[in-house]
Amino acid sequence: MSDAPLILALLSLAIAACDEDKKGNKGPNPNGNSPSSDVRVGFTSLIITEQEPTALSEAPAEPAFCEMNLTQDKRGEGLCLPAEDIELWASGVVLGSQLPESEGSGDPASSGPGRLLGGGSGYAKDGKFDGEKVLLTEADTLRGEDNLFHKYDSKPEFDLVTIEAAYVKTRFSIKGSTWELLVPFFQQPVENESVLKQCYDQGYIDQAKTNATLLSGLGFEAGDFLFCKRADPAVPCEANQFSWLDTGSGTLVSVSQSRPASPKKLGSLSGLNRRCVTPSTDGRPPDASYQMPGLRAELATPIRVYGDFSHGASSKSNPSGGRPVGVNEDEWSARCSNNQPVYPHFIYFLQGGDGVTTTGNKLNVQLNVDASNWIFLVGLRTGDLATATEAQILNSLTTREFFAWENVGFDKIGGVPAGWTATLEASTETVGLDAIYAGAPAPTEPCQSARGGS
Repeated sequence: MSDAPLILALLSLAIAACDEDKKGNKGPNPNGNSPSSDVRVGFTSLIITEQEPTALSEAPAEPAFCEMNLTQDKRGEGLCLPAEDIELWASGVVLGSQLPESEGSGDPASSGPGRLLGGGSGYAKDGKFDGEKVLLTEADTLRGEDNLFHKYDSKPEFDLVTIEAAYVKTRFSIKGSTWELLVPFFQQPVENESVLKQCYDQGYIDQAKTNATLLSGLGFEAGDFLFCKRADPAVPCEANQFSWLDTGSGTLVSVSQSRPASPKKLGSLSGLNRRCVTPSTDGRPPDASYQMPGLRAELATPIRVYGDFSHGASSKSNPSGGRPVGVNEDEWSARCSNNQPVYPHFIYFLQGGDGVTTTGNKLNVQLNVDASNWIFLVGLRTGDLATATEAQILNSLTTREFFAWENVGFDKIGGVPAGWTATLEASTETVGLDAIYAGAPAPTEPCQSARGGS
């Protein structure tokens, strides 16, 4: 890990073909006349930064007293520490509302969450795990698409953002030592996962052994807490240096040994939707779900953003237009003549604090996450640290998000405080058609140039 600020650039040209293992409406067809499952195209740029990262060269922050008041009878007190690095396997980024608004839209998804990036969760085509590894100081791509077109009628105000993840790894400092905490939300080896064994054929499982092994050199159950104390504070841990905490004996057990019978782990993951509905048969893909949990941040200032299709029958802002607003007839006709993509693409609407709405075919979002009090030592006080053993500290250690999961469950998590806070800056811009359609498949039908459009 690096001691530089956490900077993740998720720059996604969101192009989703109709994967054989995915279901549902993917948007308008190439001619823009009606919905189909062919292609939809959007352009979203997302940058996530940690607001106040702690460098290894700096003195570790002193633990602070904090409280978690989840419900009248579910609360906790203890010490909080900053998460000094955060690494994720991110499968989606979703905007949400603590009090969803509904305008009576005919779209059943109009009042639900609004996805910025993603497109699925769990196991995908060719045995791959949806998402991408989030590196701390490098620009990464999270492939998928947004679904903000569902929000055109309701135009909701979002005050939460959720990053769906397959694992989280973080660094923290306590009593002069630097530790890493790794918590996976899936099982490895993946071929032992019950949903895979129940729902997928052996060929898919063989692919998943390679394509869905996200943390090489490790075996674990979903929700296991894996700890490593760095020998050198500046040198990240290798896979074989992690250990389980055996809650029975209070000792650390190396991952090179057998998993203990009672390791420290999250029990709440059993509340996720992970099941096989219909196994694969006769070459047909299965109907299965492997839901990922979400790490939530409450936004300091809410944001009102929504989308639409650029033109055609599926568009609500330009239904009679034969081409996107602002594109001249000659440019559009030239694309048709050259058999270049002319699918309806996404456009975005952003309402500012002054009530003025801007629009463009590209949405830029910068999310600044504050994880300064994310690590939670439940039940400990400052005076306890001098005499507490490492095992006692690790046994009490969780995160504010995990504490909420364990105490209220995923079905009620929307009503409790988020684990992080964040600020979000957004803007729209209009980029050229070549940038919008870069990488999009060529039309499967001859293009019909729409004269007289917008």
